[in-house]
Amino acid sequence: MLCQVEENEMRALPGAVKLYIAILILIAGFIIARSIPLLPTTPSGLATLGLFALMLCLADLLPIVMLAERGEVVMSSAIQIASIIIFGPAFAAVATMVGTLAAEIIERRVWYKAAFNAAQFVITVATVGVIYVGLADETPAHLNSLVDLIALLVAGLIYYSLNDSLVIVAVALAERLPFLAIWRTAFRDVAWHNLTMIPLGAMFALLWQVQPWSVVLAIIPMFVIRSSIGLVRQLRDQTKEALIALADTIDARDSSTYQHSQRVAEYAEMIARQMGLPYDEVELIITSARLHDLGKIGMDNVMLYKPGPLSSEERMNFQRHPSIGESLVGYFPAFGAGRDLVRHHHEHFNGRGYPNGKKGEEIPLGARILAVADAYDAMTSDRPYRSAMSKETAIARLKAASGTQFDPRVVEAFLAALARKEEAEYMPRKAEPRLEEASSETGER
Repeated sequence: MLCQVEENEMRALPGAVKLYIAILILIAGFIIARSIPLLPTTPSGLATLGLFALMLCLADLLPIVMLAERGEVVMSSAIQIASIIIFGPAFAAVATMVGTLAAEIIERRVWYKAAFNAAQFVITVATVGVIYVGLADETPAHLNSLVDLIALLVAGLIYYSLNDSLVIVAVALAERLPFLAIWRTAFRDVAWHNLTMIPLGAMFALLWQVQPWSVVLAIIPMFVIRSSIGLVRQLRDQTKEALIALADTIDARDSSTYQHSQRVAEYAEMIARQMGLPYDEVELIITSARLHDLGKIGMDNVMLYKPGPLSSEERMNFQRHPSIGESLVGYFPAFGAGRDLVRHHHEHFNGRGYPNGKKGEEIPLGARILAVADAYDAMTSDRPYRSAMSKETAIARLKAASGTQFDPRVVEAFLAALARKEEAEYMPRKAEPRLEEASSETGER
């Protein structure tokens, strides 16, 4: 049954991905075939090969998954770099293949994924090994000159560039996403952590050169680094979950706003994708939408749920919530990029919004998208001061406020996305409501 599932998954892959994986496997197979005759044949040499393969296997079994499960930091890269320095590319390639495949089998990874992972690591290690050997000096001692250090730095940078590229190409072909968008989303945040593996691999190689069994001393800092990186990931995940939970709690204070932020995030995603925005920008807009009303934590319930119009003083107080939300989000550097979107989601395209009276292109595009998504959900939901409008009335109000309160391009994108999503519901359309019902104050609360 498992084999049948794997075969179905394999068939579902685009042809370009299958061809790409096949090419990598063939290249890796050629590298291994050329490397095997160069391996040590003595019992001690084979034992050393087995030891490195075992360490690589164990390191692969303990990856550190970063934020939202996008990107990993694996300690095996430090061991691979050390094996390149100490024994050269042939030894490193074979040890990498054996160790990686062993880990993949233990993890019960689908066969073609296991083959891909092993192949791309073998290609990376062999390429980097040849480059390092070509750049390093020819003295028997390792890392004892400036030339060796430069060779290490160049080899390390190429290691991560090539390794990331081989994986990103596969994802890009499978998901039809831009190369840079995948890198920014899944690899950028772990780049610095990965680069720490270069000096760690060098330290491992130096210890082996002094006394092979002294590499045990490297285990402690390796696990300290792993623990530290894992803690960073855990804190970021928990922070995001806590902020979103807080935003949902604010929405849940009243049944009329329950799940408001979730719906705004869905509408904002529809708009962003309709406009063809980069993947990482779409993700930022979605996160900002989930947090856009966080500032209402500082608002009085009596004012928020007042059945009648707000007084001038109450309106001024209410208009502080985007600034409060920005301040709260700003305390967390991981979400700093979304601060402006939260702050400016009530700005008007004609400059008559708040808190800063920005207009047109001065308003971040993400904030202009949130403004439309927020207004539409507010209009189509029951509120203490009015009943929910029909979808037709809400659409008419968006159209009427296009160019004044809202960016016309964003309104157009939203209506196109909405028509696609709810085509059955909107066709045939009911009679359009009178446009004079629309107001530049659409969806203020």
